[in-house]
Amino acid sequence: MLISERLLRNYVRQILSEEGMIDKIMAKLELAKSQQLAIFKRQVNLGSPGFVLGLYKPNVFVGHVLSSLSDDLSSYDVETIQQGVDKSIVGVIGMRRALDPSHGAYEVTNAASTQGYGPMLHDVAMTYSTNGAIVPDRNAVSKEESSLYRFYMDKRPDVEKLKLDDRDDPHTPSREDDAKLWKDGRDHLNFAYKKPGAIDVKELESNHKNGMSSIKKYMSKLGWDEETIDDILQTATADFFSKIYADVKEEDR
Repeated sequence: MLISERLLRNYVRQILSEEGMIDKIMAKLELAKSQQLAIFKRQVNLGSPGFVLGLYKPNVFVGHVLSSLSDDLSSYDVETIQQGVDKSIVGVIGMRRALDPSHGAYEVTNAASTQGYGPMLHDVAMTYSTNGAIVPDRNAVSKEESSLYRFYMDKRPDVEKLKLDDRDDPHTPSREDDAKLWKDGRDHLNFAYKKPGAIDVKELESNHKNGMSSIKKYMSKLGWDEETIDDILQTATADFFSKIYADVKEEDR
């Protein structure tokens, strides 16, 4: 069968667009590395076991911690530290073990970012998921999140799409794919998305460790331990998410 030149051009344009987006995500990862951004992971319970991933600027955080200390290191200014942490956060994704089987995927919750790091963070989320798969939040999805998953569905041939089955009216014999479905026409939210292979985030993880090492010698004097730092960063990511979506109505999420 002959393919018209117009169809061929459109096909090539589509392929280049898809490859271009993948290249942009990898370029964003390289930019994060060049900006010496860091990733931290904190185990939390989000209705089921899970964790929070935070993308942040460790130099900003460390700088505010050091500037908050008194000359004799006997005290520190909490407000200065909190302001510094708030300014350091670039993005956050909460992930939890999905409440339904959902192909064994982790459910993404509380995702927010600035500076265009959202798509990269979702690819990173797949790296941290036990089996490389994620599903959208089953209760609230912002318009931006919905658009991102639509792109996964339509424009990411490198990402595997695993259809979810209605837990309340199952159509497949296996329970492995059962999940609470979105029934508002956004069918792209009713898939688990799985990316074969991991994104290399070792440098971003290392940046976090190095940042923490630079203030470690002050921590004992302040009565801090590593959990204290994790608490501060986790609180900051929660504040970051709240500020991003402060004016978003529930029905728009």
